[in-house]
Amino acid sequence: MNCPGPLPALSFQTAYFQAALCADYAVGALKADIAHALTGRTFAVTVGVNNTMGLDELFSFLRRNGTEEIVEAEDMDKYCNPNVSRGASKVHRLTVKNGLRCRRLVWNPNYKGIDDWQLALRRKELKKKEREQMNFKEMYLNGMCPFDYIEGCVDQWRSRSDIEVSAWEFLGLTHEEYQMYLQAVPGLSLKEHLDGQRRTQKFRVYQLDFKGIETFPFAYRGIEDMREAGYEQPPAESYHLVYNGELTHPREWTEKAVLEHIFDLCNDDLPEGYRGHSLSMSDIVKLYDGDNRDFFYCDAFGFTLVRFDAERAAPMEETDGDE
Repeated sequence: MNCPGPLPALSFQTAYFQAALCADYAVGALKADIAHALTGRTFAVTVGVNNTMGLDELFSFLRRNGTEEIVEAEDMDKYCNPNVSRGASKVHRLTVKNGLRCRRLVWNPNYKGIDDWQLALRRKELKKKEREQMNFKEMYLNGMCPFDYIEGCVDQWRSRSDIEVSAWEFLGLTHEEYQMYLQAVPGLSLKEHLDGQRRTQKFRVYQLDFKGIETFPFAYRGIEDMREAGYEQPPAESYHLVYNGELTHPREWTEKAVLEHIFDLCNDDLPEGYRGHSLSMSDIVKLYDGDNRDFFYCDAFGFTLVRFDAERAAPMEETDGDE
């Protein structure tokens, strides 16, 4: 399960379990305090992922007092660290033993702990508000609106008395570009002019396929962790395709800027048709255009060019809605 956003308000029928993995218990327990403050959920914490002492008694107590479900919310390295994975399994076994339901919580793997993820969501809300303040030209060059959206922007400029800038400044255009819009300049139309300032990039996203596997040695880790695990290049046969899409962006963007934009696009608010988790370390991004294609490993800092035999990766899984 990949949670789409902030968790809803607390139901007393549900309790969340998280291990305090920090060497200092007070610091580890603070992670649960932060998660509780941000989500309103009830959290139970142990000192260390495999320290289950007291959990049996705790779960029994919770069951007697009306709790119906325990949500295991161990850090996301449960997918690459066997010790963490075993600890999560212990939580599940003790939950079932005490007659409670148990489910695993999975979030954006770019954030190790649930507290990190929830804090990141708050920061993204601020960025979203910044994007809402983009002018027409910025939006059009980024493929965020059709060209005729300019008409509504012009109507808004005309009707609002609080706007103190010129129409072309409000739209993000130069004076010459605004004259093109008014068709005062013969020849090239404004749409043709702006279309020349943007381009479309096709891309695909591949992710590790955990089907039948509890952990993978470099899951959600950087390329150095992959090499330490014995792989010179990403093992394509262990991956599957999760998205095939495209984006529109300003023509002057560098390859680095395009990859960073894809990273933002494929996180939390996932595009329609996306079949995986949020883009994160160990994922592969393919950029292609005609006969040109490059593969990039999502690394700890940015992306690293790699060799990747996409033909060996599993195809995208179909859903009930596919024809």
